[in-house]
Amino acid sequence: MSSSTGFALLGAAILVAACSDAASGGPSSQPISSPVADTAKKPAAPIDPARLQFVKLTEPQEKSYSIELPTGWTNDVSLVRVYNMVRPVSTSVSPDGNTLFFFGDGRVPGYMVPNGVIDENSFLVSQNPLMRVGNYIPADQFFQQYIKEKFGSKPGFKIIGRDRSPVYEKIIMDVLTRSGFQPSITSVYYSFQYMENNKTTYGVLHGATIFGGTIWVPEVMGALSSGDPARFNETLLKIAATNKTDPTWKARENAQHQQRMAQLQRDYQQQQVNFSAMNQQHQLRMNQIQQSASAHQERMGNLQAANDARNNAWAIQQASLDRSHERFINVIRGEHTVADAQGNTFQVDNSHQKYFVNKTKHTYIGTHNTTSLDDLRKLGLNPDDYAETKVIR
Repeated sequence: MSSSTGFALLGAAILVAACSDAASGGPSSQPISSPVADTAKKPAAPIDPARLQFVKLTEPQEKSYSIELPTGWTNDVSLVRVYNMVRPVSTSVSPDGNTLFFFGDGRVPGYMVPNGVIDENSFLVSQNPLMRVGNYIPADQFFQQYIKEKFGSKPGFKIIGRDRSPVYEKIIMDVLTRSGFQPSITSVYYSFQYMENNKTTYGVLHGATIFGGTIWVPEVMGALSSGDPARFNETLLKIAATNKTDPTWKARENAQHQQRMAQLQRDYQQQQVNFSAMNQQHQLRMNQIQQSASAHQERMGNLQAANDARNNAWAIQQASLDRSHERFINVIRGEHTVADAQGNTFQVDNSHQKYFVNKTKHTYIGTHNTTSLDDLRKLGLNPDDYAETKVIR
C-alpha cells in the first residue's frame, strides 16, 4: 500500500520496486545486511522488547510520512520514488548491531492485473520498475521465492518454519473492512536462518499480498537477529501501526496526479485533431486521384472507428484504474476524500459521517450525519468559518 499509510503493513499503494530480474517482474533479490555484531565487541545483554522506547521520525526528503522507531537505535526512514510510484522503507539497527528491523522493500513493485488494454508490453508499465503486470500470487508462493532470492545464496540458508500470519492479516483486513472494502488477502509467516561471519543469523518475515480488483500489492516486514527474532513480533506490529501519511504531502500528490491526468486528456485530444487533419488531407488526395474510391474511403472510415475504439478503451481503462487506485489507497490509509461546494478536495480520516472544513486553516471537524452548520455553535465555533463537505470517495 503507496506510499506511507496508516499502517506500514501495506506500504505506499498501492502501489505503491524493481526486482533484480526486471524481465520476470518477480520478487526482489536486493540483499539485506545481516545484523550480526563484530566478534571483537563485548557481548551485550539480550534486548527486552517490553523495555524499548520509541521516537517519532519523519521521512526527510519529501516529508511524506512519519513512523516511530526504537530510541537509541540506528534508524533510517526513506521514500523510494520512481516517477509517480512510491514505496516507504524504514530500517532500525540495535546499538549492539545484533538485531535489524525492516519495514517495506523499495524494490518490490505493485502489480496490475493484465487485461485487453494493459499488458507487460504497455509503455507506462515498461518504463517504471515499481509497476508490473501480473496475475495475483498468494503470499506463501510469492514470499517463498522472495526469501530464496534475498537470502538463499547465504551459507547454511534454510527455512525453519512456515505458517499463516493471522495477526498481520487481521490488522490489514480490519483497516479495509472498516472502510467498506473487502479485498482478498493472503498472508504468510516464515522463520529462517543462515550463516554470516561464521555466526548464525535468524530471521522472521511477515508477508501479505493484497488483491484490490484491478491491482494487487505485496507487503513485507520482519527482523534479523543473532538471537531469537520471534520475540520482536509484537514490536514489529506496534511499529507498523505508527506509520502515518502527511496530509500536506498527500494533497500535493493528489494535485500532481490530477495535472497528469489532465495532460493525458489534452494529449489524447491533440492526437484526435492530428489524426482528423491527416485523414482529411488523405481523403482530398484520394479524391483528386480517383473520384470513385468509395471502397478506400470506407476502409479509412473503419480505421478511424477502430482507432477511436482503442483510444476510448484506453482512456476508460486509465480512468477506471485511477478511480480504483484512489479508492484502494483511501481505504488502506483509513481516509475519505471530501469536497466543498466549490469543488475543493480534502483528505480526512474515515471515522465520521459528516465533515466541516475550516475555510482558511483547512482543518476539519468530523461529526454525525445529522449535524448542521448551526450545530457548530454548540461546540463554541463560528459556523461562518466552516464549509460543509461531501464524501466523494
